[in-house]
Amino acid sequence: MAADEQHAIRWLVPHLRSLREVAPELDVHIAALDELVNPGSGAIDVCIRFGPGGYSGLRAEQLLAEAVTPVCSPSYAERLRLREPADLRRCDLLHNDVLVDHPAHVGWAEWFAHAGIEHPEPTRGTRFSHAHLALDAATAGHGVALGRRALTVAARRSGLLVTPFGSPLPSRLTYWFLTPRVPRRPDAVARLHEWIVQALAADHEK
Repeated sequence: MAADEQHAIRWLVPHLRSLREVAPELDVHIAALDELVNPGSGAIDVCIRFGPGGYSGLRAEQLLAEAVTPVCSPSYAERLRLREPADLRRCDLLHNDVLVDHPAHVGWAEWFAHAGIEHPEPTRGTRFSHAHLALDAATAGHGVALGRRALTVAARRSGLLVTPFGSPLPSRLTYWFLTPRVPRRPDAVARLHEWIVQALAADHEK
């Protein structure tokens, strides 16, 4: 199974115990790749891809409706006294460059517009090539990042990250389960898909 590095680190690895419990018969090789590859190439049976959809020639199933919301460490939220979205105007904003040029990308400028807040410099702050690096910086207390639900669920559950207020912004970029139209290992692929869907549903019930 191929997945981008941030999804592999932030979602797949924290959920491996669940996979072993519900599908002990599966031995999964997780390949964390930045470059785009298609399932069916080499040894790859499945790809988990973050994007807008429209993957011609492949079977694509949307895994969840994604949204982004500000996240930071509990100590940062307390130290900056974050009580309402307007308080972000005095925070260090953390950015990531994942699909930054895509028209559906959600960055701070889009989030402030969604929240109805004017910010004089929404693009200022530290930039990271990967979303998980921005989240690591937020966890370390260096500022506030925009976190996708799937990438922040484990850290929020453990208390490493908090969402100081609501205002999640739905994203047209989300996660897709991609396979060849005729998978080489259909039973294993179906079992893996079933587990991912159930695990994501359980995440968002909590």
